Amino acid sequence: MIRVMIVEDDVFYRRSFRSMLDWESLGFVVCGECMHGKDALQRMTEAAPDIVFTDISMPTMNGIELIRTLKREYPRVRIIVLSSFDDFDFVKEAMKLGADDYLLKHELGHSMDSLLRVLEELKAKMTDASEELFDHAEARQLILDALMNRIVIGRMRDRQEIERHLRRLTVYFPFERYMLAVIVARRARAIVDVESAGRAEWQADAAEALLFRQAVLDMGDRPASSQRLSFLMDDSTGVCLFNLKGVFSQSRMQEAVSAEIRALFGSGMELCVGVSGLGEGIASLPESYNQAHAAAGQGLLYARQALTLHTGLADQGLPNELLEQLNKLEAVLDQDEEEAAEAWSRRLAEIVYAARLTVPGLEEVCELLNRSLKQWTERRQIKLESITRYGRIPADLLALSESKEVLAAYLSGCLKRALALDKLVPQTGNPRVRQAVEFIGSHYPDPIGLREVSRALDISENYLSNLFKQETGRHFVDYLNEVRLHHAKRLAAVGNLKVSQIARQCGFLSDAYFCRLFKEKTGMSPTEYRRKVSQG
Repeated sequence: MIRVMIVEDDVFYRRSFRSMLDWESLGFVVCGECMHGKDALQRMTEAAPDIVFTDISMPTMNGIELIRTLKREYPRVRIIVLSSFDDFDFVKEAMKLGADDYLLKHELGHSMDSLLRVLEELKAKMTDASEELFDHAEARQLILDALMNRIVIGRMRDRQEIERHLRRLTVYFPFERYMLAVIVARRARAIVDVESAGRAEWQADAAEALLFRQAVLDMGDRPASSQRLSFLMDDSTGVCLFNLKGVFSQSRMQEAVSAEIRALFGSGMELCVGVSGLGEGIASLPESYNQAHAAAGQGLLYARQALTLHTGLADQGLPNELLEQLNKLEAVLDQDEEEAAEAWSRRLAEIVYAARLTVPGLEEVCELLNRSLKQWTERRQIKLESITRYGRIPADLLALSESKEVLAAYLSGCLKRALALDKLVPQTGNPRVRQAVEFIGSHYPDPIGLREVSRALDISENYLSNLFKQETGRHFVDYLNEVRLHHAKRLAAVGNLKVSQIARQCGFLSDAYFCRLFKEKTGMSPTEYRRKVSQG
């Protein structure tokens, strides 16, 4: 079955689209329904779609941003755009980004011919592509990569099924006893996007990616290749399995594997390698991968190049000094001083790096950070999603921050945004006004105004308008624009979005009105503001 994901914010249209066809009779299965691009990306690994049908105009993450991310991170996924009358410019942009085709929503309401045509064309292309792949060594490796990815992360566990797929690829797998190495290329520094933050991203270099790929795959192409099997998880992470059948000394096993790995260190690349404990049989592959991945992560934290054995990792508690610093977070935010937030962030980063925590230890630090931030933001009526991109500090942040300075900058940026929003959000005890503020914080990208908010609260427009002014000292529309401008300034400062894209993502329907209001409040245009911020 070909797997299909539907991304559409209109729940009624999403359900209608799904019910248009008997998908399974045509050889398709709907593996996921998502309300926006961010939702789709979070479910890509679990759903594993072959085709994504996506709307263009959606809150949180629109179709254009989704397509851009899919082409970068899931290049083999086919993309079909669902377009409305007023989306034509965006459809052209989507096709330039690599979408395979588009469908007009209003036509689907009258006839399914265009949908059936697209599905048949995609099925034919995917069938042809699948057959051609087996005729090429490079394609064979790609298939092996995808297969082994599913095995080591635990998505394929049936031994007979695994062996059947491996036989099709003529892969020799006598690995009853083995060690597994995870090899991570530190060829590009981790960039923490401080303003729109929420995750760390790798800036990859194509030439170095090719060099890394070849180095990893060469480990499985050496003369005794039945003793090794190598594959890629992605363009910066490789895996090599070392067959240890007949080797019974733990120290000899580690010496043999370490010698093989160290040969990679002479390639000129900066590599961090983690090696698992002894694994036995196919069923142990996920556990061995997790062990090696954790060991590699430990190396990434504190060294430009490292070989870390899983047996050398020990569980550790968090130092008292670190716990004390974490406990100060809410009090620091209550001071309402950016200097105090910066000092707290620098000190926390120093303690974290001095403690040389394991990955589980760092995850615990992130959990405590998120808990404190959540408590403070809830108390101040602030949405945590407005401070960090995904409503939390990501667990891998500390592992991907290349230095304590980068980590401190990220944390400081989060806290400064929290303080800025605290000044923006009116403090009121009136439950209706509080609900209105929360609704605006969650729906500012949508085309909302006084009418939509009053309907959501089930009160009249006049009553809400007067109550809001009485409780906050601000007109409702002025506050709504303040919130939208706050987020617009953040987007203008950190990204390469066009002015029209910023306006749309922040809920402004008119580009001209957005630009006029932006200049009125900041004294400069969005482009000038971006230039000023980038120049420091």
